[in-house]
Amino acid sequence: SLRGALGNRNGVIESDTQLDVLATSLDNQGGQIRALGSSGRTRLQVAGLLDNQGGRLESANVGLVLQAGSVANRGGKVLHGGTGEFEIGMATLGEAGGDFVTLGGLTLNAASWTNSSVIQAGRLSVNVGELVQTGGGQLLASDSLIGRGGNWSNDGLIASNGALDIALTGAYGGSGQATSLGNLNLSAASVQLLAPASIVGAAATRVTSTGQFTNAGRITAGADLYLGADSLTNSGTLGSAGQLDIVSQVLLNQGQSAAEQSLISSGGDMRLLVGDFTNRFATVYSLGSLLVARDTALNRAARIENVSATLQSAGAMGLYGQSVINRKDAFSVSEQVLSGTITYQCIDCKGRHYDFWYYVTEEIARTVQADSAAASINAGGSLAVRSDLFENKHSLVSAATSIDIATGDFLNEGASTESVVRTRKFRNPNDSERSSVWMGLVSDGGALAQYAKYNSKTQFKYFEEYYDDGGGYTSPIARGNQNTGKANPYYRPNSGVAVPQRILGYTLAETTETTINSGVAANAVVQAGGAVSISASRNLGNGVTRNNTGYATDALTGANTQTTGRVNPNVVSINAQLPPDLAQRQVNPLDLPGFVLPTGSNGLFRLSAEAGTRATGSGAAGAPGNWTLGGSSIDLATREQAGPSLVAPLDLSTGSRPLLDTPRQELGLDTRVGGVALGEIGTLPDTRSVPG
Repeated sequence: SLRGALGNRNGVIESDTQLDVLATSLDNQGGQIRALGSSGRTRLQVAGLLDNQGGRLESANVGLVLQAGSVANRGGKVLHGGTGEFEIGMATLGEAGGDFVTLGGLTLNAASWTNSSVIQAGRLSVNVGELVQTGGGQLLASDSLIGRGGNWSNDGLIASNGALDIALTGAYGGSGQATSLGNLNLSAASVQLLAPASIVGAAATRVTSTGQFTNAGRITAGADLYLGADSLTNSGTLGSAGQLDIVSQVLLNQGQSAAEQSLISSGGDMRLLVGDFTNRFATVYSLGSLLVARDTALNRAARIENVSATLQSAGAMGLYGQSVINRKDAFSVSEQVLSGTITYQCIDCKGRHYDFWYYVTEEIARTVQADSAAASINAGGSLAVRSDLFENKHSLVSAATSIDIATGDFLNEGASTESVVRTRKFRNPNDSERSSVWMGLVSDGGALAQYAKYNSKTQFKYFEEYYDDGGGYTSPIARGNQNTGKANPYYRPNSGVAVPQRILGYTLAETTETTINSGVAANAVVQAGGAVSISASRNLGNGVTRNNTGYATDALTGANTQTTGRVNPNVVSINAQLPPDLAQRQVNPLDLPGFVLPTGSNGLFRLSAEAGTRATGSGAAGAPGNWTLGGSSIDLATREQAGPSLVAPLDLSTGSRPLLDTPRQELGLDTRVGGVALGEIGTLPDTRSVPG
């Protein structure tokens, strides 16, 4: 012990057994201080600053106690090879930096703490009310990690090679990663993951929130995944290799656009137990069955809405909601008047009051004004729908086997582009309108004459003029003679000159429409490989329903769903995937028609080569994996073992007494300053593509 400062800059202090250091300050920049004994404990008590920048503090003792007024550990390493407890004060850690590693247990208790260091333990317990972990901060465990607290903001890495259990009374959020190779359990009052963030469990994974749950990053599990919240919004990826259960009052799965979709996927069965579900610009894909309902008793959700999105299952699908809606995000058809004519038929044109039939004939082009990608509901098995309202607007509903829809109101509505001739017949008030009103309409500058001047392809004449000794007068012309057949030089398509309001105010007696040209703008299709059963207790409106047709699956294709100026119909091609002579041959699926693997940050698949950098259940890049205590390397498999590892001794003298080789050989310790290799916590040996 020292009353003053201890200086060991670029030096070596080594004990064959235990080590106790008591000083007012300790300078170990670039130096080494180590204890080689396999029992007892190492104690470092420094009243002031412990400066270990670029240095190494190492202990093979069972326990390690480090107490200091403050610690500067940037580029330094504190390594504990024992299996006992590593005792260190939170005030000591502070923002010390560097690495703190133990094979034993480490408990961190604080009301609030900002961590920018790499802290690794065999058993790590973090009890912090308010935790802020910076991008360089890491909390790592080789056996288990338990976290308790209030509000945690994680921009760094929280990882465990075993189980990971975090329970918070406040919020969990940030852009960092939380990952484990064992079971993962995270619960909080609210969860908010930003775009780069991820929660990845290689085993069973459970993430719950008693309030709002927002995910713009990635939450995946190598086994079953359970997500629970009062309200859950996903704009990123939610995926499991096994069963996926989502329980929430409100579930919104919404991508940024049709080109940048969000994803919910499962390798097994999927159950979305929700009060209200909206799937917009997104994909829900299950390799097993898919159930959307309020609960497992099949009570109905308030609403199930699939908007320019995909609901797809490889197995059976069940949709149970008060309203089930499958539609485009935006679709509208507008009318454009190409030409128009107005003629009249005289019923009684004697005296001062005239009675007429007015005939307004318009050629109208109906075109798509706004459009977006079609929605798709595809079941690889049977599809069952129970609802009070079922709407399929301009979209596709299909199943490989059968479809059974029982609802109150059923609407299957498509749309077409077409040119129609519409004729409306109006009657002016019987024997109550003076002839001067008619004359005001048909004379030059009158509303009817102006309409004909700019909307009619030919010129019209509406009255005859006569002159005699008594003067001039006018009379109506028979309807068949009003069209002169001469080209109208003033005609303009869609001129903007409307039908006179006076005529529209007359009694509409009849309307007829004749389609002269049509094209499909958007099909509304309900089809199945087997029977289609639709039961509507109130109303049934149908566009196209087809029985016994091939099953069409679109969810795994990379079709371009962006809207362009040209409107394409929603065409479902039914074709055999293999010709007969290839039925028994090995076939590359990428060569099959219409098959394209989805890409993008939220795609269904990604190469396992990315696992090391994306923390797919194996830690994250930059996590301390293998590290050296003295000159001996301790890897992941032996990290929790305190057994010997022989290395060649290195001659070194300190003062008058040379260090003995024997104890250093037994413990695998020498006086060399070895680098700490910060690799992954663990690795997945499987090199196949990993879902999610």
